[in-house]
Amino acid sequence: MRDRIHYTEQNGNARTRIEIESETFVQSQMNLFGIRYVNDAYYNRQLKEWITVAYINREEAWQVFLPRVKQQAQGFNQLFLTAENETDSFRKVMRLNTAVNYSRSLDFQNADTFGQLLNPSKMNEEFSAVRSQIARLPELLDNNRRNASVFIDCPLDFESLIVTAFSRELSSLGFPVANSRNTAAAICSITVSEGRQQRELGVFYHPSLQAVISSRAGTLFTFAIEGETASAVTPDVAKRRAYQALADKVRERFRVEFDN
Repeated sequence: MRDRIHYTEQNGNARTRIEIESETFVQSQMNLFGIRYVNDAYYNRQLKEWITVAYINREEAWQVFLPRVKQQAQGFNQLFLTAENETDSFRKVMRLNTAVNYSRSLDFQNADTFGQLLNPSKMNEEFSAVRSQIARLPELLDNNRRNASVFIDCPLDFESLIVTAFSRELSSLGFPVANSRNTAAAICSITVSEGRQQRELGVFYHPSLQAVISSRAGTLFTFAIEGETASAVTPDVAKRRAYQALADKVRERFRVEFDN
């Protein structure tokens, strides 16, 4: 946005008039089509290039772009309906998350934005149902997460470092952590491999773990990581460092992989 200031003077009286101009710049990574050029192009000898004005024929461009709009709308609609019809609570949340990620993807956002620029009224017709579904996603996620409690089963742990890390990550994703296996909608079974080695310089650990989240519907999500090698002269110190390294990796990677 910029303004222009005009000064005028008449019969010794000065006047000021301010005109405000507003410009919108849209940047999008996509191929343009339906482009037309004006006939008065000219050659700039100083720049050694041809200069002309290009514009988009909206009706023609909309007809070319419409299949892409329909493809993105149908893709999201299919994901949303699949999530809505899912009966397993935990899997339903995962499917809803997939729909959320799809709506935030570059292809979907480009189709929505560019279609709105080309033909707002027809775009609203094509995307009206999709936008209603997107608006429902936060409430659906919130309601279903409450019913998707997870029990964490980790037989091999040290000072509850692994269980605590998974509890925090699952809670941050909106999943309640159950105190009982019988009341949980899903079970997170964690297998820890310490990779312990006794050497002359002390005790060395190269830890790793695998977590499998499952329910009556079967395996829902798997997660595997390796921690950094940890060592110390004192066995307990080395072990604490190893488990802390695993816990740190859980906090670093679990949410990223789950959301993807």
